Amino acid sequence: AGHPGGRACHRPGRVDAGSIKAEAMRLAAETNSIGRGWSGAPPDNFEALGGIGEIYERRLYDAGICTFEALAATPPERLADICQAPALRLADYAGWIAHAAELAAARSS
Repeated sequence: AGHPGGRACHRPGRVDAGSIKAEAMRLAAETNSIGRGWSGAPPDNFEALGGIGEIYERRLYDAGICTFEALAATPPERLADICQAPALRLADYAGWIAHAAELAAARSS
């Protein structure tokens, strides 16, 4: 039997691995994140870098760039491909990389 929302009933003490996997795959497909791994660490707040707003941050996260270390290691050409900044407002990718490298280094020291 299921719940009105379409989800399977939960029976105490039983885990339905198939339902969990199906729900995870549905969510991954819905968020275009199939195959993306997660270390368990929360993503860094790229908006703190300046010039990165919510849209660019989401595009970077969707591309698997979720930490200052990953951002610092990404070539400007790749960032341009990911962010798709309009020609009227080109992003300072080199500045983002430099600032992310500083923040990553400060965290590791």
